Amino acid sequence: MSVKAPASSARLKIRRPGTLTATAMMAWLCAWPLGIGLFLVDSAWKWGTIPLGVVVLGVPLVIAYWAWNSGVDVDAEGITVKGLFGGRRLPWRSIDGFATDRDGVQAILSDQSQVSLKPMRAASLPQVIEVGGQEMADSPASGGSES
Repeated sequence: MSVKAPASSARLKIRRPGTLTATAMMAWLCAWPLGIGLFLVDSAWKWGTIPLGVVVLGVPLVIAYWAWNSGVDVDAEGITVKGLFGGRRLPWRSIDGFATDRDGVQAILSDQSQVSLKPMRAASLPQVIEVGGQEMADSPASGGSES
């Protein structure tokens, strides 16, 4: 990839489908009676039901937060890959290219390591390159000999 002047301060956010967050929130609503019931149990087993109630109510909320927040942000300076507990910034100068397969897109770094860019798909690559102010380099494998 070669660098060209960015056209604007555009930013592209690629996230997981909103239906995943909605499904996790629906699971939380469905788990609400069980979770509250586990908190209100008055028996000898109370020491075990309260942590179980926290898990029943907490897991759908953690999944909803992960689905809402995780993804890929692209701007003129680079790509940020976000996860549940943090993210990783990949400046354009450290990205040599991209690889695609059925699992999605991976950024190939200068040291030839790969970073998964989930939930990005191959169809998003032209937008990512445009927002980043980059140019597509010709692949040596794509050129054929002409007779």
